[in-house]
Amino acid sequence: MGEFQKQADDIARTINEKSTGKMNISELSKITAEIVGDEVNCYPGVPGRKCHKGAYFYSLDKGKYKGTRGLNLSLYVVLSKIVQHMIGTCESETKYAVLITDNWNDNTYSPWQSTFEKIMKNAYIEVYLMTSGKCTKIEI
Repeated sequence: MGEFQKQADDIARTINEKSTGKMNISELSKITAEIVGDEVNCYPGVPGRKCHKGAYFYSLDKGKYKGTRGLNLSLYVVLSKIVQHMIGTCESETKYAVLITDNWNDNTYSPWQSTFEKIMKNAYIEVYLMTSGKCTKIEI
C-alpha cells in the first residue's frame, strides 16, 4: 500500500460519484483540495504562480471522462507535465507527486523511466490506476 493510497482511493471514489462525464478542471481541483487537505498543485488545474510541497496529476480519458474538455490529457502529456514540474518549475519545492490515471501503459512510461528515476532521488512519486472508483498502486 502506498503512502497516498487512501487519498487516491477517496479521490477516485468522489470523482466516480460526482462525475456525470461533464466534470471540469475546477471541480477536479476542488475535489483534490478537499480530500488532500493541504495546498497542492493540480494538473490539469487552474494555473497558479505558487509551487507546493505536493502535486497531483490526472490522466483520465476512458469511460465517462472521454471527450471531457481539459480532463482527458493523454498519459504521455501528463508524464511530460510531471517532469516539467518536478525538474523545472517547482524542482526545489515539490517533494511528492501523485499520478492518478485510468490508462496506464508501460510502453508510454518506458521512455520517461530514467528521468523519473532521477527525480525520485530527491522527491517521491506514486502512480495509481483508477478503475470503478478505486485505485491500485503501480510500481514504477
